[in-house]
Amino acid sequence: MGGKISSAIMFAVFVLLVTSDNNPFHLWDHLEPYPFVRLLNADGAIGTSSNFNGESHTLCLATDEDSFKKYVDHSPANSIALAITAPLLTSDNLDRISRSRHVKSIAVLYGKHNLTAFSPANPTGESEPSDSHRWNPHGNSIRFREYSFPIVFLNENDSKKVITAATKNADKKFSYPQFGLFIDSFMHGTEDAETCLRRDVCQPIGGQSVWATFNLTTATKDTLMISSSADSDALPYRMAFGANSATSASVAVLLAAEALSHLKEMFTADRRVLFALFSAESFGHVGSRRFVHDLEHFKCTKGAAATEPGVGVSCDEPYLPDTAFTQIKLDSIKMVLDTQMVGGNGVRPNEPFFVHSPNSASNSFADQVIAVANGISQNVSMSGVVGVPPSPVAAFATSAVKAVVLSDFNDTFTDQFYHSRFDDHVESVERVCKAAEILATTAMKFVLNDTDSRASVNCTLAKLIIDCFTIDLGCDFLQRYGFPSDYNDTTWTDDRRRANLYSSVFQASSTATTPLLSFAYNFLAHVTDHSKSRKSCESHSDCKSGQCIASECVSGAAYFHRAVSLAFDYSDGSHFTVNNFSTSESSWTESNWQSLSVRINQLDDPAAEAGFLVFGLFLTLSTAALARWGGSSKAIRSLG
Repeated sequence: MGGKISSAIMFAVFVLLVTSDNNPFHLWDHLEPYPFVRLLNADGAIGTSSNFNGESHTLCLATDEDSFKKYVDHSPANSIALAITAPLLTSDNLDRISRSRHVKSIAVLYGKHNLTAFSPANPTGESEPSDSHRWNPHGNSIRFREYSFPIVFLNENDSKKVITAATKNADKKFSYPQFGLFIDSFMHGTEDAETCLRRDVCQPIGGQSVWATFNLTTATKDTLMISSSADSDALPYRMAFGANSATSASVAVLLAAEALSHLKEMFTADRRVLFALFSAESFGHVGSRRFVHDLEHFKCTKGAAATEPGVGVSCDEPYLPDTAFTQIKLDSIKMVLDTQMVGGNGVRPNEPFFVHSPNSASNSFADQVIAVANGISQNVSMSGVVGVPPSPVAAFATSAVKAVVLSDFNDTFTDQFYHSRFDDHVESVERVCKAAEILATTAMKFVLNDTDSRASVNCTLAKLIIDCFTIDLGCDFLQRYGFPSDYNDTTWTDDRRRANLYSSVFQASSTATTPLLSFAYNFLAHVTDHSKSRKSCESHSDCKSGQCIASECVSGAAYFHRAVSLAFDYSDGSHFTVNNFSTSESSWTESNWQSLSVRINQLDDPAAEAGFLVFGLFLTLSTAALARWGGSSKAIRSLG
């Protein structure tokens, strides 16, 4: 009898618990945000991390400075998770949160909320602080600071859920039960890059750059390099769309290559043009510095390339699948024409392009570019600033190469959202086409000594490529170049599927890279192929030589090149060690992190939880007593 009674009591209590509004185990909803990932270099760490197992705090909502101040200074609970709009994500406000005893985590809501300018990057536009020119006047440097509390960024649907939960808390005057926000975004990397690499809890930021040429037969041919940065950065890193900061200039380079591919003389001329799209430029110009270094100093210590490097020849240590770049000598590169931000974002109508020169030695080449542009009725002026904006040109600073940068801006970025999640569109495809025309016509003059002709750029193609990367990465055009329709390295926002251009981490044994660089490789392999006739194909196995791109067998001269800092060694192909932590080399690494877990849950009154504990103890003791009583009664009956 006692056993039946105790079982009935336990069942009744269980039903009460799972149906009660005070059930502390009830979860309302799981969210899918993006974290502010921790990065580390030689000097320390930036970014955020939660505690090891995460924590839940009372959810509050701040949509303006008044509500922000109210919750930071006078919290309705001992610890709160504060949801804020984008305009509140400022350096000063993050400092106030750091000093607050109540705010334990931050969730940034989706959308601009009338934000007119925002850049979490440094004012110089570089990843390292310096006293150089402030190209990025809206930069507040919050990307490069460390915070003691986790910060996550919400998508549109999750923002609505958080707003609803926080509003219910406020409407109830934060009485229990409350809605809390649980965040577990623990980052394993601590202290600095050297420490985390030794503990094997971080990896170098990097990737794969892409380069191509029409003519790779002679290593000493005088060469003009046409280049751009092809990666971007943002808070959060998964929303580094880089539409203007990376896509606009990269598309201009690709358009120039396509225009020149129709000139058969480009494949046989005594001079050549080299196209290069560099990765990991946002973190110390890793891609361009590695490329320049390898052109001058590369040495294979093990593998086929140890004796005779070249096209199709691999190296085992360090691992490189192809050493075709050895067919280019650094001193054969006479000029570099780099392109940065030519999408017209923030540019007034009829504004000129600007050419930036790093020194007096490059001024003559700058004058040549301006003369070529003026000759085809393009408005280009010399920048009023001595020096160049953040670009691959910095990698050639110690060489005899004449290098300049073509851009939309004069002394400061016209784009108000540099390296932010709001750099999500290109305002003027026409300006991208004009920039491509300047690049291609300059190349025609250098390679063919053609001073009269004007390159013909396909502006329809420009719009097609830009729309694919800023609106729908599953577009039919990209599928022709090997992209699956459900390509997963994307971010869905506003019913758009935009490409994420964060370079990610370097993988020695893989050519994995950003969607833009993957496409660039296939596109350049296609346009640099000079076959008179091409065989149709459906897969690489259909081609006796080369590869199947855009349904054709091609053997173009396009290649990946490792983009990993000279600060790191990886002779065994996987484990990285510190090589040189000098101030001249980037040492950025990304911390390893466990699966992100963020959810809205229900918080109980601590007093009620204590009551549940007391009641549980009482129930346990009562059940034990009833069971004992029942057993004793049965024993007495058996004796009788």
